Amino acid sequence: MGTLLDEPLADAAFLPTIHLAHHARQSVTVALSGDGADELLAGYPTFLAARPIESLRRLPRVLVRGATRLVEALPDSRQYGSPSFLLKRFFRGAGCSPDIAIQMMMGGLTHPEVKSLLSPHVREACAAFDPAEDIAEIMARAPVGDPISRVTYHHCKLYLAGQTLVKMDRGTMGRALEVRAPFLDPALVELVCSMPSSLKVRSWETKHVLKRALRGRLPNPILERRKQGFGVPVARWLRGPLRPLLEEILAGERLREVGLFDAERVAQLVSEHLDGRRDHRNALWSLLIFEQWREAYLPGQRWA
Repeated sequence: MGTLLDEPLADAAFLPTIHLAHHARQSVTVALSGDGADELLAGYPTFLAARPIESLRRLPRVLVRGATRLVEALPDSRQYGSPSFLLKRFFRGAGCSPDIAIQMMMGGLTHPEVKSLLSPHVREACAAFDPAEDIAEIMARAPVGDPISRVTYHHCKLYLAGQTLVKMDRGTMGRALEVRAPFLDPALVELVCSMPSSLKVRSWETKHVLKRALRGRLPNPILERRKQGFGVPVARWLRGPLRPLLEEILAGERLREVGLFDAERVAQLVSEHLDGRRDHRNALWSLLIFEQWREAYLPGQRWA
């Protein structure tokens, strides 16, 4: 999969994208996608969290830390959009700036989590590097004063452009299917970006203006159903059919030989996940994809 992507893009939605493209190609050569609608019209749960994140920063830090520990103790949920899932995502960025908090809610690893995965000498070599600087540099040009518009800018720059569209382009062209994104028509983007945020998020309803425009044109069950991610059960697969691959690629001896990652820390994540004690799907999937990409493009390279 890393060779088809040409880069270590750890978006598990790439798998159903390839599968869907394969089946669509049996009937058509060109298809339309909804890419851009969620980012431009506030369709993700992160848009509902934009203002609460601002409020969270004003609370005493001891109170936030206590709430974070309580939420982390909740059972892991495998259902996208469940209360447990959303609460855990929300509190991942507690204490961070709103821009970084949004990144954490989208599944990003915290700086301490990333550092803990690196081998000691790589960690030392990267001691002065702060991955949040890239986010700050991009968000320096984002709208201010309106949290919803700021999240829109964040998602378009850091999620849509660098991940979603890349995944769609590589996954569909790899199956000889051309996909076009009508929601990214320049005139429509300009119109949507000129709309006030109140038209996009109304109370707890996301994509309000789009749903209103399509009422009577689409069945109500489609317009009113809850948000559903385009993902796959990675956590369960890593404990099941992908377990042999996980244990082979992230074997301690192999990681120590390469020298990039902390073999003991990775072994801990693997053990906790396989035993069902914790859900480390994001970190393990990212490591799995990166290691397969590295083996394909940098074979024999060692940092030990």
